[in-house]
Amino acid sequence: TFDPDVEVTIKGLVCQLCAVGLKKSFAKHINVKGLKIDTEKGILSLEYWGIASPPSEIKEIVKKSGYEVASIKCK
Repeated sequence: TFDPDVEVTIKGLVCQLCAVGLKKSFAKHINVKGLKIDTEKGILSLEYWGIASPPSEIKEIVKKSGYEVASIKCK
């Protein structure tokens, strides 16, 4: 069962093609257990093994993928 630890609202995330780059970037991180992207809402949901990445690291990964974080909600 997917149970996200963090929800990231991303500016400009509007299509599945956009989501591919983000998925690849976050999949490289060893502590990411799973992720889902809702392009209609522009939300990236992340589930972690153990400790979640700090917001600053999440923002940096999103920025390197060509997007900007609007908000981050942690559980």
